Amino acid sequence: MRKFQFLLLASLIAASAPAGAAGGAKDSTLHIATQGKDYVLSVPASRLLLRIPKAGLVLQKEPETTEAHSARHFQFNDEKRGLVVSGWIEPASSYSKFGKMWADEKASWKSQGLPMPQHEKRVRFRHWQGMAYDTALPNGSGSANIRVFWVEGGTWIDIHVSLADKAGDAALHRKLMAFLKTLKVTVR
Repeated sequence: MRKFQFLLLASLIAASAPAGAAGGAKDSTLHIATQGKDYVLSVPASRLLLRIPKAGLVLQKEPETTEAHSARHFQFNDEKRGLVVSGWIEPASSYSKFGKMWADEKASWKSQGLPMPQHEKRVRFRHWQGMAYDTALPNGSGSANIRVFWVEGGTWIDIHVSLADKAGDAALHRKLMAFLKTLKVTVR
C-alpha cells in the first residue's frame, strides 16, 4: 500500500510544473553530477550550485513527452522512506512574488484536477521561503509537502519535497524540514 501511495504521489508531482518551466538552450540545460555523498546540480548560465545529499535518493528519468518536462527539471525518489524531491532551476525572471506564484500554482493544479493543498503554512529559513501543506491523494491516503524557493543572482531554485503517508502529520513536516535544511546552495 505504501509503495502504491509513493508511486501515485510521484506521478502527481511530475504532472505539475511552475510557470515558465520549459526546455531551453544548451547553456540552460541542467547538469547533475555526483560528488562524494552529494548530487550537485547546476545550469551553465547560472552562478548557483545546489547540493542534495544522496542518502538513498535515486535520480528519476522522465520521458521528454511529459507536460512537466524541462531541460532544468529534476526528480529524485527514495522509495524506502517514501520521499520525493523534485524541482527546477529557472531564470529569476520567471519568478514572481511568492504570493502571486503560489496563487498561480494553485489555480494551475485546480485546472488540471490535481489535489488542492490543505493546512497551508508559510515557511522561511536561511534564504528559502515557501509553503508547507498536505494533499489528499485519490486513493484516500495523503501526503505531507513543502515547496520552497531560493532566488539569487538571476536564478530561481524551486524545490518540492513530499512524503507519502498520513497527511496532516506534523512529524512528517518536521522530517521534510530537516531534509530541506541539508540542502546547500553556493555561488560559483
